[in-house]
Amino acid sequence: MPTKSAIQAVVAVLALSSFTTSVQAARLLGVVTNVQKETSCPTSLGGVAVTWLPTEVCYHAVVSCPEMADIGVTIALAPAAGYSSTNLMEGLVIVPDGVDGTHLDSPAFPYNESGYGDVDVIWDSPWQGVGAVEPDLSRGNADTYRIGGTLWPKSGSVKAAGCRPATLFKWIYENYYVAESDHYTSTAGMCAKGGSGGAAQIANALTFYGAGDYLDKVELGPGPQWSDLDIGCSASATTIKVCDSTTEAGKLGCNPVAGSWNDIGQYFRFTASMQKWTGYPGCNSTSQTRAEEIAWGQMSLNDGPYLTTPDASYTYPQTAITAWQTDNDSDYNNMSEGQGWQWYQNFKSASQVAGGCDNMPSGGAYYGPGGACFSVNRAYGNNKSQENIAFSYVCLNGVCPVCSGIGTFTTCTCGDAPCPSQFDCATAAGNSPQTTSKWCYEVARTLDFTDPKNGCHKRH
Repeated sequence: MPTKSAIQAVVAVLALSSFTTSVQAARLLGVVTNVQKETSCPTSLGGVAVTWLPTEVCYHAVVSCPEMADIGVTIALAPAAGYSSTNLMEGLVIVPDGVDGTHLDSPAFPYNESGYGDVDVIWDSPWQGVGAVEPDLSRGNADTYRIGGTLWPKSGSVKAAGCRPATLFKWIYENYYVAESDHYTSTAGMCAKGGSGGAAQIANALTFYGAGDYLDKVELGPGPQWSDLDIGCSASATTIKVCDSTTEAGKLGCNPVAGSWNDIGQYFRFTASMQKWTGYPGCNSTSQTRAEEIAWGQMSLNDGPYLTTPDASYTYPQTAITAWQTDNDSDYNNMSEGQGWQWYQNFKSASQVAGGCDNMPSGGAYYGPGGACFSVNRAYGNNKSQENIAFSYVCLNGVCPVCSGIGTFTTCTCGDAPCPSQFDCATAAGNSPQTTSKWCYEVARTLDFTDPKNGCHKRH
């Protein structure tokens, strides 16, 4: 990560010009313009108070994409703790916020303390939003939609909106990783982590916009949720078996000891938002039309069944993918894991992802015997106090937690003893764990992310 003076020098140039990213992908990227250094980082975002890393410096920019209105974004940059010209960084981590992207996700404290630079991404308005859609949008006009008086083809607003984070991620890679290579070790990785809507931003960038060309590792929490919007917008409930051992993806990346579990696939909790973000009012309604169902499918990460020539690609041979999925989010009517598994099922061969990963005796993520860097991990008991994967437990050395009850009544046993306190596993201040117990999700994911073999290191 650049020093403060180095960043200011870069911004002086960036403010005078725009950068067009170019990559061989199914969909075109946009441009980042009007990059301006903020006097100080905002004290609140989206009406919520913000806790920044001590060295974080904030900028504001505008992202412009085809078929979408321009959107503003806050970019917050922090060098690794202890970074200096003689103590270079181990990598750079992009951290987009969850849900609609307008709040600060928990800063990457453990990674920052382990030698990684941090780039937080917070959008001025929901990144999925199509902007000023004219009110005459209806099912009878399902082929097109209007933004700011311009008629665009209805190629799928969520898919088209994915251009926004994909464009920004590529821009960050070019300007704060490649252009600042002297701030990193020779093995430093370019990586991203995100859960919920943050996982969706990363998955969209990989699936449609060529981010597999530069991302060395992605860590995905619950999600991505936009895998199959036709299923998600169905009016009737669907049960999805996550880590189904009969699937190729289940055999490739799921821990057989952890087994499978069921989750919902519908957006019932987010119906109003999905109707707005997709541009179709029939989501989760019994009056939806077949035209709407096709349109939702075409804007999904799994667009193959709905398009003659799909946009999606699921082959990233130099990218490691590690997912952490809670097993009781359905208690909160949240479909992140069910929808997420719809996307993970596309990974059927070790050749689709990077190789060379292995299980660590000290704990962390599970990797299959073939060495494929693809891992979908079950997280247990996250509902102790609130809907937050940071309160979860994970398997350790072939032994998995045993949990009972729901919500605040969840109790879990780790091996032969009660699991550590969930509040010790993750505190409110940035989910920085107060324990070194490897049963805790926060500890396990940090072990995985910082591991020289499995973690965020140079693969391109």
